[in-house]
Amino acid sequence: ENVLPSLALALLRQGQAQKLVDEFGGTQLQDPTAQAALRASVGHAWLLRGEVKPAAEAFAAAVLAQPDNASAQLGRARIAAHESRLDDATALTDAALKSDPRLVEGHVFKSQLLMARDQRPSAIESLEKALAADGSYLPARLALASLLIDAKDLEKAQTLLGAVGPAGKDPRVQFLLSLLAVRQNDLGKARDALGGVLTAAPEYGAAPTHTPPKPTSRPLTRFSPSANTVRLSNRPSPSASSKINTRSRPLPSGARIG
Repeated sequence: ENVLPSLALALLRQGQAQKLVDEFGGTQLQDPTAQAALRASVGHAWLLRGEVKPAAEAFAAAVLAQPDNASAQLGRARIAAHESRLDDATALTDAALKSDPRLVEGHVFKSQLLMARDQRPSAIESLEKALAADGSYLPARLALASLLIDAKDLEKAQTLLGAVGPAGKDPRVQFLLSLLAVRQNDLGKARDALGGVLTAAPEYGAAPTHTPPKPTSRPLTRFSPSANTVRLSNRPSPSASSKINTRSRPLPSGARIG
């Protein structure tokens, strides 16, 4: 039964929330640590579906089994942020990271909370901690690159995006490369990168293929509750009084990083 939490987490990071809920939603394990990990993953899956009540119940079950379960604490933080309780969200996120300093999703979510308070340097530091914990975690790399582009630290953003490895063809990477090229006044390169976005994710074809995206003064990434997907958006970053998103529009099949 100790294998089941790992299987559930794998489904969660692949964005297969419905499958996770269908297969493990009612599963109960005898080992408290395994039970907590499984219920926490189920809770995050419910959040991906936009179902806050069953998510809260799953997180409560996880905490009952293991009070210091970091993933469940993070789930509760996301619910608090969804309800505009940013102080509670911050405290719960800090508690999660104290329980597990290598919880990469926790560092990424904390960066969102910090940006909601316009604390950009601290948000960048939090994302750097996420990459230090797991350099392969693409959402953290994308978020940090977006902030660096916004701060006009183009050389560092270029280095960050250039180190994505096999994920380089991901449309989210291509989108940021397009924006970076615009900031570097290389419109040809921007057009090529944007073409990669439209090839991998045709639904973003609302933007004319012959026109590179216009620069924006705000970061262009948003995160799902599990922090395993990034939504491309040029809407303003949330203010301290706004809600942190609990869902994001997933990219089409094949565009995820599993």
